[in-house]
Amino acid sequence: MRQDGLQLSPAEIHAAFAAPVASQLFPPILSPEQAALLLGRTPMAIYHLCGREELKGAIRKRGKHILIWRNRVIAVSMGQHFRCGPTGSIQLTRQEITAAFADPEVLAKFPPILGPDRMAELLGISRATLYLWLQLGHFATATYQRRRNIVLWRDGAIEVVFNHPKWRKPLVTSNITL
Repeated sequence: MRQDGLQLSPAEIHAAFAAPVASQLFPPILSPEQAALLLGRTPMAIYHLCGREELKGAIRKRGKHILIWRNRVIAVSMGQHFRCGPTGSIQLTRQEITAAFADPEVLAKFPPILGPDRMAELLGISRATLYLWLQLGHFATATYQRRRNIVLWRDGAIEVVFNHPKWRKPLVTSNITL
């Protein structure tokens, strides 16, 4: 971590979001628009910072989606630096993930076991995108499926999204026969 800038402990950042209104406006995973509101910038400025990797350690790109870890983006904007893995992983710890859901209101909205609808809402993506990611096997270590019912382990899915290597694009195949 850099020594210049305001140094906030994880406990101080979590305490800032203890109020129900704050935790509802700013869930643990933010979209660029929510991050802009949180940091007092325009969404275009956030996209620009992401493109220049100035928010490194707080964001993870998955396809066209930019997922931002709330507590890390605050720390990065205050001058702290985080080590990132060689494959784009932001190396979230289990403690960071657990602490982000410690608030009873957030825990009630996003319990440890989630259905696809709630997981898509948490990640800020569409249900169709989540089902595509499930079909491609990205959440294999965090998913349980019995017949048509799918449940996801919240913390495991967050680890997959933020910490696992870059996802490979599937091969495009055609069903056309000549």
